[in-house]
Amino acid sequence: MRRQDMPNDFPYQMFQEGFAVLEVRLTNRSGEARQIQPDEIGIFASAKKKLEQAPTTEIAPRLLKYYVRSGGVHPSVYGDARSGYPYPADPNRARYESRNETTVGVPGQAGKVDAGTGTELRSRLEMYRLKPGDLEVGGQVHGYLYVKSKKSGAALSGGYIVVGGHRFSF
Repeated sequence: MRRQDMPNDFPYQMFQEGFAVLEVRLTNRSGEARQIQPDEIGIFASAKKKLEQAPTTEIAPRLLKYYVRSGGVHPSVYGDARSGYPYPADPNRARYESRNETTVGVPGQAGKVDAGTGTELRSRLEMYRLKPGDLEVGGQVHGYLYVKSKKSGAALSGGYIVVGGHRFSF
């Protein structure tokens, strides 16, 4: 996936840290329920190169450096877009506005990270990750798989995944 295709609250900095995201949509067209186990899905960049899935516990700690408070600025888990002057003293000036309501601020002193930031990053990644479970006949599931790869988006084209012995190109 490319950054522009992802939800606004997704921690896209993972692309800079050597991870890629694959969006997976599965539909069960067989005559029986199937078990989905994301950890058992094989992901291949080419016929010879298997990509290793990255657990959220490995990704989240590497993203913390993007959420360190510096000076008087409170970064957020998404990178809250702000506009205008933060103090409403002059009514003619644009007021402080947050353009993303789902962000989580990072309190604390300059150069510090709040203890809850890592947990929030991990929960955001888990929220979008493909979940294990049963896929009923005619049912659909959707989610992301995270892999260790310096390439992302179109650079990963030509690869494939293997789910339950079936091969699907991406």
